Amino acid sequence: MSHCVAPALEGRSSAPDLRAEVIRDWAGVSGLAREWNALLRRSRSDSVFLTWEWIDAWRRATRPSGEPFVVVVRDAAGTPAGLGPFYLDHSQLLGALGYRTLRVLGDSHTGAEYLDWIARSDREAEATLAIAATLRRQESWDLLWIPHVSGWTGARERISAACASAGLPHRARPKPFSVVRLPDDFDAYLRGLSGNGRSALSRRSRALRESGAVAERCERRPQLDEYLDALFELHDRRWGTLGGRGLFERDRLTAPFYRRFVPMALARGWLGLYGLRLHGRLAVVQIGLVYRGTFHQLQEGFDPGGVGNVLRSHVIESGIRDGWTAYDFLGGVTEHKRRWRAVVREGYDLMIARGGSRGELATALGLWPTGRYLRLGRNSSRGPAGRRPVPRACPSPTLAVPRSGRGSPAETRKERSLMDCQLFQLPEAGRASTRLAVLAGRLGRGLLRRAGSAARALREPSRISRKLRALAAPASGSASPAPDRRPLDLRPGERVRVRALPEIRTTLDALKRCDGLGFMGLMAGFCGGTYTVRKRVDRFFDERTRRMLRVRDVVILDDAFCQPPREASGDYAGCDRTCFLFWKEAWLERVDAR
Repeated sequence: MSHCVAPALEGRSSAPDLRAEVIRDWAGVSGLAREWNALLRRSRSDSVFLTWEWIDAWRRATRPSGEPFVVVVRDAAGTPAGLGPFYLDHSQLLGALGYRTLRVLGDSHTGAEYLDWIARSDREAEATLAIAATLRRQESWDLLWIPHVSGWTGARERISAACASAGLPHRARPKPFSVVRLPDDFDAYLRGLSGNGRSALSRRSRALRESGAVAERCERRPQLDEYLDALFELHDRRWGTLGGRGLFERDRLTAPFYRRFVPMALARGWLGLYGLRLHGRLAVVQIGLVYRGTFHQLQEGFDPGGVGNVLRSHVIESGIRDGWTAYDFLGGVTEHKRRWRAVVREGYDLMIARGGSRGELATALGLWPTGRYLRLGRNSSRGPAGRRPVPRACPSPTLAVPRSGRGSPAETRKERSLMDCQLFQLPEAGRASTRLAVLAGRLGRGLLRRAGSAARALREPSRISRKLRALAAPASGSASPAPDRRPLDLRPGERVRVRALPEIRTTLDALKRCDGLGFMGLMAGFCGGTYTVRKRVDRFFDERTRRMLRVRDVVILDDAFCQPPREASGDYAGCDRTCFLFWKEAWLERVDAR
């Protein structure tokens, strides 16, 4: 067992009884198991993401290659007063200059939030300073990276003050979180939603009940595998329809962590695993952790069409009955979360450097280990021995969104157009929507078809004729009949269904556009869903030309927002603007009013 024991404050009279040690092997860390949660419960850092169960499941599921670097502070009686729960990883600057980087145990492959140092409330300042002083004396690290720090528990202030006293350079940047404060009864909560939101939720709930759907909670160990399998498959399939890859497909170590930790959470009474069963099959799954009266929503998987919102409503209703005080969306702020009455809580990312080390260069340059120049090590975990990567779920039919990577030479001009944001395409759609432009476009396409036919007849497959045929041909991959292109003249409040993807393909040209407006890859996830028309879009202001332009036969729909995941293909990946998507009427069909 590799320990280094020293006076915690180097003789400071404020806490002469505290002593610190650094544990550098996993056997020594395991010896803290019985004391870990007891200390955590007596601290302001108390979070499910810092519990012994979370960290032990992470270690056993991911088998991190980095060694532990746990700072333990004890008082004169030998009782733990503080913990610095770190492990040693690496990062690189510009792919060349290496940094020995300390990270918080359990932070990777898990979705952990609210990371912190653990200090007993009655010795908080002294214990936190003892951890910082111990770090200052150690020479085996350069940077300490602590992301997702809560801003409402005093974590940033405690750590910053300790680092300043110990002479450790440090920086912080804002990190927002979203949480829903729950009232005492569900009706009061519903009254806080928008009228449109309540109506849409009521319609979908009623439709699912009429279809025989049943919401339920997983409370028995034998059910866990069914729920987790459905969660992984539905989650990855949903992101596949949006042109990206789901978490469990992208990170092969996350599913093994869930399989190891979830049974522990069930045994401790922390597990909130819910499902919506339709015709005997789980169509929606949502998983979270209930800790100290708060439901922390981890992940969800569902078929498109708004069914996920119905289960979320059920989770919130049952949570209010059980006495929850908050529904925590964790990191990030989006319009979708705001519609559920989420409010913003400020948090932080922290980076600390060892004084006199190369880590000071990174902090002086304002670099973060999540950017282009400074990157964390990619091989910090070996994963469970003998376990295969999680199989990729079969994606729903979708547009062939290229995955060659931004700026890759494999991106052709045609692929590039598919990744364009609709906000950039709208001016072109506006110019194409004048009557003269529409007629000219139709005439041009007719001429191109004739030119392509002539080239084929003459058996001259020249480069020009191939391009003419490509532009003239409808989008490939579908033999579905083309939908009726006559304008629907849709009005606000009307109910419409997004046509099936093969039908929509027949309306698109070779650049995946209809009258200049592109069908983005993530829009495929809305196919088959029923929505309410919010308003018509007849004109808009083009900021680039500072002109008002007109478009034809375009509407926006309630609950149809652009929320691309950070892993989606395209330059818009990870955009948090949450814009309304624009829909050509040719992509929609009326739903008869009942």
